[in-house]
Amino acid sequence: MTWQGKARKRTFKNVKDFWEKSGKTKPTDPRITIRDSYFRLLEIEEIRKIIKGKGRVLDIGCGNGFSTFQYARDVDYISGGDYSKNLIKGAKALLRKSSVRNIEFKVADVLNLPFEKEEFDVVIGERLLINLPDWELQKKAIREISRVLKKGGLYICVEVTKQGHEKVDYYRQMFGLNILEKYWHNLYLDESAYIPFINKYFDISEIKRFGMYQFLTKVMHPLVVMPREPKFISRFNKVAMDIGKKITNFDDCSHQVMFVLRRR
Repeated sequence: MTWQGKARKRTFKNVKDFWEKSGKTKPTDPRITIRDSYFRLLEIEEIRKIIKGKGRVLDIGCGNGFSTFQYARDVDYISGGDYSKNLIKGAKALLRKSSVRNIEFKVADVLNLPFEKEEFDVVIGERLLINLPDWELQKKAIREISRVLKKGGLYICVEVTKQGHEKVDYYRQMFGLNILEKYWHNLYLDESAYIPFINKYFDISEIKRFGMYQFLTKVMHPLVVMPREPKFISRFNKVAMDIGKKITNFDDCSHQVMFVLRRR
């Protein structure tokens, strides 16, 4: 069971209120934006390989900055932005306690980014678009990201997709498991609409799925511990992360998808 609370109508205000409340109650919790910490570490490791040696980076939808601190180790400068004032407050609190000097955190809405045209070499967005309530706003966000990216710059987009969820659910049902919980505040990307749209602004360098990790943690782990609920922080998920570093695909059984895009 998620900590998403009681389901509400998915509107821009309700989703933003959800993150403001989360930022107020758990401002520095590293799991605030994703409970599956081992997947997050796997994701961070993959992104760090791509951004190593880059200049100016924007981590938009950064939450309380947990991932931003990791990325700062590989780049000259990184700006962490989020539309939640409480999450940014938590990020700044963590920054004050650290010795990192190449990070700046600010309140920033992806629909109207407070940055100049072509300001960044890389933009990172992890589970950013799915927290916008409709496809029109998701497209607006993509256009804004394209605007602040330099020509030839990279947009590393990690999102949960409708097709990915369907694939994971297919395997779960094959073994008698219920389908994955769907979060009320998320609009999962429809790849059949998303890919043609991004092709207007970006060339696709790579589409990376995390099928081995997702199959082990979303199908095998529940089968091993049932009827108990699986835990995200477990020895099993740690082993799955280690395996997922070497074997990355399992017939696309991954609701988390990384799109590495290069701005035209």
